[in-house]
Amino acid sequence: MPSGKATALAAATLLALLVVAPAVASAQRSLDCQKVWDGPSIDNDVLKCLSNTDRIKGQWRYLVYPGVCALLFVVTLLSFPLVFLSVACCHSCCQPKPGRSSDASRCFLWMWVIYVVLWSAAMAVLVILGAKLLATSAPSIIDNTLDGPLQYFNNTAERIIDFTSNWSSGKREPIPSIDLDITAFTNISTKVTDLLMDAKHKISKYIGWIPIVSYCVGGVGVVLMLLVVLLACCRCGIPCTTYLFSCIYWLFGVVFALLAVVVTVLTYLSWAACGEVELQQQRQPGVFQWYLVPYCEQTFDFSDINRETDDAERRFSEDACKKLLKSCDNKPISFKPLLCGNDITSEDQCPNFGTMASVLSATRVKAFTMACPVAGESCTLFECAANCTNTDVKAVASVILQLAAQASNASIALSYARPLLDCNFVVDKLLGAMSDCNELKAGTLMLGTGFFVGGLMFGLAIYIMFRGSCIWDARSIKQGRSPRGLNGSGSVNAAQSS
Repeated sequence: MPSGKATALAAATLLALLVVAPAVASAQRSLDCQKVWDGPSIDNDVLKCLSNTDRIKGQWRYLVYPGVCALLFVVTLLSFPLVFLSVACCHSCCQPKPGRSSDASRCFLWMWVIYVVLWSAAMAVLVILGAKLLATSAPSIIDNTLDGPLQYFNNTAERIIDFTSNWSSGKREPIPSIDLDITAFTNISTKVTDLLMDAKHKISKYIGWIPIVSYCVGGVGVVLMLLVVLLACCRCGIPCTTYLFSCIYWLFGVVFALLAVVVTVLTYLSWAACGEVELQQQRQPGVFQWYLVPYCEQTFDFSDINRETDDAERRFSEDACKKLLKSCDNKPISFKPLLCGNDITSEDQCPNFGTMASVLSATRVKAFTMACPVAGESCTLFECAANCTNTDVKAVASVILQLAAQASNASIALSYARPLLDCNFVVDKLLGAMSDCNELKAGTLMLGTGFFVGGLMFGLAIYIMFRGSCIWDARSIKQGRSPRGLNGSGSVNAAQSS
């Protein structure tokens, strides 16, 4: 059997690794696909990036933790049968010899018993809290995407249609001269919704079991470790009992180590994914900048709806100024009742709503018409449309302002559509649901660490069973010592031995 110092050193090394490995995993920022790809392109292959050996070698520090968990799994799986056979053969073929340090051995063994109980408590806390965070954060990200970004795109499409429609009848009716194509909104909404609903359907099958299974696993681990304390208190050295429990602990140790491998790989991926989100927010090269943004630019083309909305704004603005020019000039006294604002002479001088609004604000009803609310004074179109005494002039002002209102609505619709020309804006909107990214990272890290501690815990429990089969053996007690046959140093009394 290994000495107490060697075993303590090994345990200290494992504990140090347990502390360092999560810290290494937490340093992970991204997948580093920008080191594999040549530049932004829709032809970039994410799977090719993930399988690139140079990229994997460059991220070896971030793969230490999953690698250690994999090593624990292999060692636990393969070493136990060999050690079990060796211990069983030695115990059946060899008579235990009286030990000079049986008290010290029991003391060291009790130290490991205390350690294994403490580790079981830590394992239970990590597994339960990690499972809870993972079970809440993963569905939350999907729900937030469905309720947030996708709702935004759907509402934006509705607002654009609203502001480019005719509401004069009190109902939304299309304007014949405007033919908006909202296919881009439909495409992005349909594709993302189908993807998320499929993911939600698959996740919902298993995500609800994560807390239940984790609570059960954590509880079973604690109960099995309490049995170690019970066996130690009873000094149950019956080989069949200790060997049976060692086999049980081996099975659980293999399961915990395997779960540690799976969850730590998920930890790596979750940290990398959240790191990619940060790179996108900083507009640095990564999966989003070099793949998703080009994919968006090619797949979701919002230029058509922007062009159509811009044309509608320009057309309504020119129509309003054209209508104005029929009733205005730049002469203080003439047969036309209005004085043109900003001295315009052509509708081409009103290319957009802003210019047109400035023109209409500067347009005045001439004083000589005696049509304004205060006779003999000039007034604005807005004042005239509301209170002019001349019905013909009032009607002209009302028609011009109606055209201006349509141009205003088209301008508002364009303000909704224009940001969508930038695919970075679209991607940022979709990633706005990643507010629970930190909880996802913390949940996977805690859960993976909990299973890793559980694997170590069961390995230590196996050692306690094998060591206890020798120290607690009744033959060893009878031949080596009796409770009254020890001096203060733990050695056998010479007189009784003789």
